This record gives sequence, C-alpha cells and structure tokens, in this order.
Amino acid sequence: MCRQGASAVGDRLAEHYGHPSTGAARQGSWTLLTVLPLADQAALEVVRSAEGWTARLLNPVDGSAHPRVDLAQTPAELVSRPTRQAQSTAIVGAEGDMA
Repeated sequence: MCRQGASAVGDRLAEHYGHPSTGAARQGSWTLLTVLPLADQAALEVVRSAEGWTARLLNPVDGSAHPRVDLAQTPAELVSRPTRQAQSTAIVGAEGDMA
C-alpha cells in the first residue's frame, strides 16, 4: 500500500488493526513491521513489485494478499526503468509470525 506524509505508517497500521474481522487478531499477533522507502516518483509497477518481492522473501504466514511477482524480472531491473507516474514514498506492511 502506498502512503505519503509523516503519519503514513501509523495510518496504514491503523487500517490493518481496524479491519472488522481480522483487526484484533492482527494487533495481538503481528511481530514485525516492514517499511520500504521508495523514490517519490516510483512507478506503480515498481511499488507493487517491491511489495511482492518483500513478501516473497519474508514469507509471512498472514500474507495471502500481496502482489504476485514476475520471477524473471528482478527488483533491480524494475527500479532502473524511468519513472512514469507519481507514487508514495513508502510501502507499509505488517506481518504475523514468519514461516
């Protein structure tokens, strides 16, 4: 998820914790928060790839909603492309116990 501003991380975490069916469980079980700072003009494809690769590498138990990645296209190849549209400066994800 992309967010901007001083309260971006807290705002996104509040969304997770406020989820009607899973919020309470997440608040009690999540043990790690990962924030990936990205260039202000990172293309949406780069943002989603960064989130997908991070989830793939960390392998969170509670991580079924992350973007899928093209295994043939590394993150380094994506970030070397020219920027195409404005995006936020961070991806925020919180996870439960790691597998």
